[in-house]
Amino acid sequence: MIFSTPYYLSKITFKILGMSPKEIIDRQIVMEIKRMLISTDLSAKEIADRFHFDSTSYMGRYFRRHTGMTPTEFREQ
Repeated sequence: MIFSTPYYLSKITFKILGMSPKEIIDRQIVMEIKRMLISTDLSAKEIADRFHFDSTSYMGRYFRRHTGMTPTEFREQ
């Protein structure tokens, strides 16, 4: 049986993928938000709710921090 701690997981993840577990999760969330913005007519609020963001504005800030644009700008692109 392999015993794993958060520290060990972080070290292994970084060694194999070159990213921390948080970076991997953030990347996946942003990719899923992008997919929903492109392929659905869901509002930003509905997408924020599906990803359990506290508010639409928080999701917008999160998305902008990772992509350099707001969800609306991305959708209009």
